[in-house]
Amino acid sequence: MIRQVLEHSLKALIQADHELCAPFDDTTEIRSAIKKINEYLSIMQTNQTFEELEGLVIDWALARKIIPNAKPHTQLLKAVSEIGELADGENKGDVHEIKDAIGDVLVCLINYCTLRQITITECLAGAYEEIKNRRGTLLPNGVFVKE
Repeated sequence: MIRQVLEHSLKALIQADHELCAPFDDTTEIRSAIKKINEYLSIMQTNQTFEELEGLVIDWALARKIIPNAKPHTQLLKAVSEIGELADGENKGDVHEIKDAIGDVLVCLINYCTLRQITITECLAGAYEEIKNRRGTLLPNGVFVKE
């Protein structure tokens, strides 16, 4: 239902953009809104599992020769750079920038893992195995107290 409303709204905005706004110089806001709605609809249509998305990222990197031509350390440094962008988005409170940076970090980590002949999923599974039985509580001051 929500998706149908958004699709209808998108069609109406596109129509309004073409019919009403084309003669004007400043259509940036309308075009920006249309872009955001399009991105949202695109995200809503993504029903892939994490593993499927990981495979798509690897295919993308192979097609661009990132894999095998990149070195693991360059992808790691790129991930660190993207974490800087994530921190910048957090400081600004910009949710779109935060989402974009998290995605970019994941792409770099997937590339890094692929170059190391491991998967990010197996790394996450291993980390979960280590933490799943930990007991404790995070206090309001940020200190984790183990049981």
